[in-house]
Amino acid sequence: MQYKEILEALTKAVAESEYSKYSFVIDNNQIDKVIGGAKDILEVNNYIIKNVEIVFNTAQVIIVRSNTYNPTYGWESSDSALMLSCIKRVYRGKELIFDCAIKE
Repeated sequence: MQYKEILEALTKAVAESEYSKYSFVIDNNQIDKVIGGAKDILEVNNYIIKNVEIVFNTAQVIIVRSNTYNPTYGWESSDSALMLSCIKRVYRGKELIFDCAIKE
């Protein structure tokens, strides 16, 4: 089951490293399973949600937070929800930690 594999990869990655920025490659046929600000920029970013922190996850959803600097207002945060079923790949920094096309 892909959901279990994604959760195991994320749990292992978080336990191994203090690095907290992740990127998620989204299946372009599944963008309706992304809720929040990240959905607005998916097509521009080639269906990648870049450099986000994982706020928390459940068995079916990951909540991520992106922080951007606005010169007028300072730091702004935006949360998004990703259904596990829409995720194709997960990176920690530049390291690939999950790819649904690769079966171990």
